[in-house]
Amino acid sequence: MAPGLPDPSAGAVLYFHGGAFVSGGIGTHRRCVSALSRTSRKPVLSVAYRQFPATHLGGSVRDGVFAYRWLLAHGYPAERIVFAGDSAGGYLSFSVALDAIAAGLPAPAGVVGISPLLDWDCTDKQVHANLRRDAYIPGRRLPTLYQLIAPVAGPLDPELSPINRDLQGLPPVLLQVAGSEVLRCDAEAMSRRLAAAGVDCTLQIWDGQIHAFPVLAGLLPEAMAALIEAGSFIQEATARPRRAVTDLTGPPDMEATA
Repeated sequence: MAPGLPDPSAGAVLYFHGGAFVSGGIGTHRRCVSALSRTSRKPVLSVAYRQFPATHLGGSVRDGVFAYRWLLAHGYPAERIVFAGDSAGGYLSFSVALDAIAAGLPAPAGVVGISPLLDWDCTDKQVHANLRRDAYIPGRRLPTLYQLIAPVAGPLDPELSPINRDLQGLPPVLLQVAGSEVLRCDAEAMSRRLAAAGVDCTLQIWDGQIHAFPVLAGLLPEAMAALIEAGSFIQEATARPRRAVTDLTGPPDMEATA
């Protein structure tokens, strides 16, 4: 962690960058992470998780769980930690939370998904009106991406899609998505499933924007406006009574920013 950060009891944001599991990193998302730190009034731990070809999808998720264990081991209470991520990082924010809970770790205080990829089954996306409107993501190529980074070659594994898992243990969720992007399909479907599971979910649809637009903080006024919304959500989600902290450890490459 960088020197001079607040007392761990104040909490932190665990951030996962986007990049389709093959690109991007803590450098490409530094501006967004710094802005989110300001709006949430929390230090942000940005995780340089392994990507293809260094690992497959499962390895990226394991690195995320490892980063969460690191925060817990260093005194950050689970009820003061919020997971956040954009695009592929949005997938990780949900998958890491679900895997952590399944492993017996405490749930974080909240989850923020920015244009998250949540369902590898692209059947609904292939017929969604935004398939041809999305200027950024080639929706028809998403099944090819899955075959590239899936842990095991072969048929689609439904359990690798957060939308198909048991969502009842998740904390409050904020979903932010552009109105014309193809992953709006995933966000809308996830909001319905979270509601059915009794999980508090806020879905924000931003018209006139592109995929993962909050990453452009400092360049687009709407990006900063979205991060202000996310920061407010994080502050509210972490304003809850403290619980005991689990003492666990581990190492991927990560970076913190205040």
